[in-house]
Amino acid sequence: MYLQRRESPERPDLQLVALARETLGSIADVVYGIVTSRWLHMAILRVFLTLSFTTFAYYLAIPAYAYFYHVHLPDQIITAPLHLQYGWPIGEQGEFQNNNPYAIASLTHKTIKTLQPYDVDITLTLPRSPGNLARGTFMVGLLLLGDPDPISTNATAPRFLQAPNDLITPLDPIAYRTSRPTLHISLRPTRLPYRSPITTLTAALLRLPYYALYPDAELTALTVVMAERLTFSRGAPVPRVALVEIQACGKATPEVYSAQVTLRSQLGGLRWLMYHYRITSFVVFTAMFLATAVWCFLVTFTLGGLMVKALMPAGGAG
Repeated sequence: MYLQRRESPERPDLQLVALARETLGSIADVVYGIVTSRWLHMAILRVFLTLSFTTFAYYLAIPAYAYFYHVHLPDQIITAPLHLQYGWPIGEQGEFQNNNPYAIASLTHKTIKTLQPYDVDITLTLPRSPGNLARGTFMVGLLLLGDPDPISTNATAPRFLQAPNDLITPLDPIAYRTSRPTLHISLRPTRLPYRSPITTLTAALLRLPYYALYPDAELTALTVVMAERLTFSRGAPVPRVALVEIQACGKATPEVYSAQVTLRSQLGGLRWLMYHYRITSFVVFTAMFLATAVWCFLVTFTLGGLMVKALMPAGGAG
């Protein structure tokens, strides 16, 4: 009786231990089956490849958007200084017959795009000298020229004017015009704004202390609009040179301190969004690029797996 009483409470413990061992063994078998299963290996491989490709596509999307931004978006404002040349010879004798000042400005290193409207203007900084005030209206001409024509003989090198008794001669504007295609031509009038004598006297008295300290500030900036929403068609050449001429119309040459030509791009559509909402555009286009790249990768990976599964029985049977 005593032995039976001592053995009886040990039986449930043995049963629990056996049950625990059986349960742990079952769990271990299940875990081992899952760990060693081909499905888990393929799932881990898919996740690893997807994460690796996503990381690669993310770091590829940043320079891709930067390149797209640089290629698709033009310069918002293009400014080129105009260094006016006074007096250039015409004819076989090389005598000075044309007193109209001209300037040749290079636009080679500027980003000008096709299918993009541009507003073109020329800014002249002039003194309100008696000669300029008495001159009245004069004309400003603009020629936008493309790359040199390789067929033309004048395109090999820029030709210089042969002026008598001058060691340094300017570039020949006629050779520039004949050796390059003309993309746009415009001629616009302008003049110094008129002021009545009483207005001129009052302004001079009010600004006399300032002009006494800064005499160079007594000037006027004339902005001459040469083109509005000028657009170059797709595939057409874009301007590389701006040729500007100030026509005195038979009068004395205008006195000009400085001059510059400006092209302002009138952005619209996608270019407008990319320029005014740069961070938002970067996030949206980068996300679109990343989503498209990952989707193409997953489709390619899935189709490749299906093709391998379809070919495996045929390979085993052979």
